[in-house]
This record gives sequence, C-alpha cells and structure tokens, in this order.
Amino acid sequence: MGVVLKTAGVIAEWMKKSNDEITSSVERLTALVAIHLNNYGAISTVLLVGAFTGKFIPTCIGLVCFILLRIHTGGFHFKSLDHCFIFSTCLLSFIPHIHLNDETIIVLNIFSAALIYRYSERKIALPVIAVLLNCFVLMPVIALSFLAQSGTLIKRRG
Repeated sequence: MGVVLKTAGVIAEWMKKSNDEITSSVERLTALVAIHLNNYGAISTVLLVGAFTGKFIPTCIGLVCFILLRIHTGGFHFKSLDHCFIFSTCLLSFIPHIHLNDETIIVLNIFSAALIYRYSERKIALPVIAVLLNCFVLMPVIALSFLAQSGTLIKRRG
C-alpha cells in the first residue's frame, strides 16, 4: 500500500469516528480522500516548485492547460496513486523551464492535435481547436502541457 492510500486510510478512519452521520464505509471514504490527496497534493507541490524557481505564472498556465485538456480528453492512469503523484509533479514542474522556438511550438501543437484527434475517446472538436490556437499564441509552456497530456492518450499494448 502506498503513502497516499495509507494517509487517506488514516484520514478516512478519523472522519468516520468523529462524525456519526457519515454513512459511507471506511473503504469508500479512503478512496475518495486518496483521490483528493493525490490531486490537490500534486497541484500544491507543482505550484510550490514554480514559486521557488521563479516560474509561478508559467507553472499556473501549464497546470491549467494540462488539467483542462485532461478533463476534455481523458487519458492514461497509473495503477498506483504514488506513481501518479511523482510522475505528474516532476513532469508539470519541469515543463515551465523548457524554452522552445516558434517553429517547434507549432510542430508540437500540430502533433498534439493529431494525437488528440486520433486517440481521444471523446470525439469533440474543442480540444483540437484549443491546442491549435496555441499556434497563434506561441507559448512553450502551453505547447508542452498539451503534448504531455495528449501523450497520455496513447494506449499501451500488453
């Protein structure tokens, strides 16, 4: 059992003991708390890294772009919340520190749009249009966040 699940279990048991009105099982509460700990923990950690490295605003932009695209396209999930936390935190903390020229941004946007068009189970045009709009905005942090998220759409075999 990972750190996130252990922590969530302790919190869920405390919640259940301290409030008689909670009708959900400890297992269900643990799952819900674990998801929230993972999501908010990763977001908080990424924002702290961005603040400490002087890239707070680009980090916020990248984080918002990644999350919004993920909401609209879906994507791969790790089997372990700990792995998800570590991978997401490292990836999203690193993205704002990468510099790209305009041509590379355009190529990455087109590639990301193609991945979304090909692999997203939700066949809606909005994510593709949003990604292609960055061909005009030309922000590296947006292009890399979109690329990272669109890469999670590719199904692994085996």
